[in-house]
Amino acid sequence: MRPREVVLLIVVIVTTGAYGIYSYVNHSNWMIYENEEYGFSLAYPEGWELDESNKTFNKWGIDLVAGAQLRFDAVNEYVGTDTVNFGITNLSKEEIVKIISNYEFSVPGLNPFEEFDFQPINESTIQGYRFSVATDIGIPDIFHYYPISLDKALVFIYREPHPSDRKKIESVIKTLLVEEEPELTLQYLYSSNAGLAGFFNNGRAVSCRKCDLFEENIQALYELTSYSDYFIQSDHLLLNDGSKTDASSLGIFPYYSNDALDKGWLIFNFKKIR
Repeated sequence: MRPREVVLLIVVIVTTGAYGIYSYVNHSNWMIYENEEYGFSLAYPEGWELDESNKTFNKWGIDLVAGAQLRFDAVNEYVGTDTVNFGITNLSKEEIVKIISNYEFSVPGLNPFEEFDFQPINESTIQGYRFSVATDIGIPDIFHYYPISLDKALVFIYREPHPSDRKKIESVIKTLLVEEEPELTLQYLYSSNAGLAGFFNNGRAVSCRKCDLFEENIQALYELTSYSDYFIQSDHLLLNDGSKTDASSLGIFPYYSNDALDKGWLIFNFKKIR
C-alpha cells in the first residue's frame, strides 16, 4: 500500500478484472494508492499528503478499517475542509444512516439529516451513493459509499469544501478502481446432526442449524449472514473463534475420520462428494 509515482497519462477505464469510474482528468504525475488487502486503488494529485498512520479510525460512531487520510491545500481551510478520510466498513448504507441518526450532538435537537440528500451515483459501473449530514458547526459532512465486495464497502468522508476543492476531491474519487470479486460459490459444505455449515470462496462461513440435507436448504446458505471467517489448516477447517471442540459444535471441521474423508463432507474444495 505504498504510494508510487505515475509517470504516464492515466485514464481510468473498465478493464478485465477491475471496474471503476470513468475519468477524463489529466492524471500525469499523480500518485497511486493501492490497497491489496481489499482490492482497490485510487489516484491523487502530486502535492497532496497521504497519511496511513491511523489505519483504524472512527467517524460519526462508524468504525473504518484499512483507512487513510488525504490532505491538500484548500482554498478556504476551515475546520477540516482540507481533509478526506476513507476506509472500509462492513455496514450497509442503511445501518450507517441509523448510527448517525442516533449520534449525540453538542447542539440539542439537531437533526443530522436536516440536509439529508441520498443520491445514487450512476455515472460508472460502480453503484455508489452520496449523502450529506448536518453538523453542529454548520458545515455538513459529505459521505460517498461504494460497495466493493459482497460484505464490504469503501466510505469517503469529507467536510463540505469550497466548490473548486469539491471538484478536486470528486476527481480523486472518480479514479477509484476495484478488483472484481469472483462469483460466490461453496468451496466446502459439511452436514451433521447440528445442521449444515457452508464455507464460501470469499473466506466466510455460514451455518443453518438443524437444517436437513435438502437442496433448498443448501441454496438458502447463500442468503444467510456470514457468522465467521474460516482458515484452512493441514487437516481441518478452523473458524476464527478458535473453538477447540468437535465438528458438531461448528468450531472445528476435520477433513478425515479413520483415515478416510469424513462422511460429513458434501463438497470438498469445490468438488462434490455426494
